[in-house]
Amino acid sequence: MSIFRKKRLGAVSSSGRTKSLFELAQEAESEENSSALQECADEATLCAIEIKLSENDELSIFDSKLGGLPYWNSESYYPTGENKNKLSLLLQINLDSANIDDERLPNSGMLQFFIDSDIKNENAFRVVYHEKIDYNIKVEDVARLYPPVMPSEASPIKRSALLSFEKKNDALSDSDGNKLFGYPFFCQEDARETDESGQYLYDTLLLQLTSDLGDNAFQMWGDSGVAHFFIPKTSLEKNDFSDVLFSWECY
Repeated sequence: MSIFRKKRLGAVSSSGRTKSLFELAQEAESEENSSALQECADEATLCAIEIKLSENDELSIFDSKLGGLPYWNSESYYPTGENKNKLSLLLQINLDSANIDDERLPNSGMLQFFIDSDIKNENAFRVVYHEKIDYNIKVEDVARLYPPVMPSEASPIKRSALLSFEKKNDALSDSDGNKLFGYPFFCQEDARETDESGQYLYDTLLLQLTSDLGDNAFQMWGDSGVAHFFIPKTSLEKNDFSDVLFSWECY
């Protein structure tokens, strides 16, 4: 550090005072630390589960899938919207066979996301969790309930897909893509409400789906948009999927 005892070389500040090399070094160190902290923030990751979509023409009602005919037990009341119209299956995850192995999710059963086939109706959605799957249910049993099956012109699902899952470290700087948990990606802005302390009421991203590009897209949310399902962490810890926030946005 003897260099700082030499002749007061430096730079002129905006006030006209000459800054010493020691002061310049301190500023450089401060900037370097800020840069390092920013880099750490940029590289901070959350554990997410990437959802991969693949084409499959033989999807069953028990598969983890995007769109198509859902698994449903006829003894349960089929989900409907505000106008009592039956909702369409957006996505379902067979937790018996998905091999996700994540403590944030139940380790068995079926988790399903239903929306209106017209995505302009954001208030018509349901998230349903079946603790046990009845593998004796037949396709005919479900079809008898007459649930609408996407795709349709107004729906985001253009064709059904088989789902597979892989854990990933989700970075804030690279948060788009189909996934469970992790950082949400927004085309516009995060419109979630906060409490008095500034904490989000729906503080956990449960599911994110993003639009595909190309003629063979599986899904398209408006103009290349993204959809989110958020849930309070306290509800998720109880496997309570009754209080969920759904929203989507596009460019």
